[in-house]
Amino acid sequence: MSAADDTAGSDEVDLRPLSPFDTLRRWWGPPRTYQLTRWLILRLLGVLYLSAFLGLVLQGLPLLGSHGLTPIASYLSAARVVGVGFWKLPSLFWIDATDGTLQLAAYAGVALSAAVVLGFANLPILFALWVLYSSFVHLGQDWFSSAGRSSCSRPAFCARSWRRRSIRARCRRGGRRGS
Repeated sequence: MSAADDTAGSDEVDLRPLSPFDTLRRWWGPPRTYQLTRWLILRLLGVLYLSAFLGLVLQGLPLLGSHGLTPIASYLSAARVVGVGFWKLPSLFWIDATDGTLQLAAYAGVALSAAVVLGFANLPILFALWVLYSSFVHLGQDWFSSAGRSSCSRPAFCARSWRRRSIRARCRRGGRRGS
């Protein structure tokens, strides 16, 4: 038996010292998949949206309907008068702001958020939930100006609250920019 035969069958051993990064990687073990964390966060996001849309089903028409305290349709017509459009107040309700549309959007939000709670969370469903709820938030006037009611849109995008206040004030003043 020759020396070449001895080395051909054996595994090569790395005799270099481990780097600190390799030592930590061995200590931590294989990379985590975070499946449990993803599962939990998506279900909790679904519960958050479900509670928000159930609140809209129960309170949407008394607050925002045509005979509600702050009707969306009259708010949109006042916004049109002062020259505010979709880009300042992005909402699906620019197309139609009837009571039936408000209820349909609220029930669609309940159905989609229940699907997320049950595990059918994908990007189109989550995007649709965000668009539906943001449509209510942007036109909700006084009812959505507190941090608690707009908590569903804050995780995704949180930079538009200052715009809503200034537009609402301009609509109440009849379009005048001064006080």
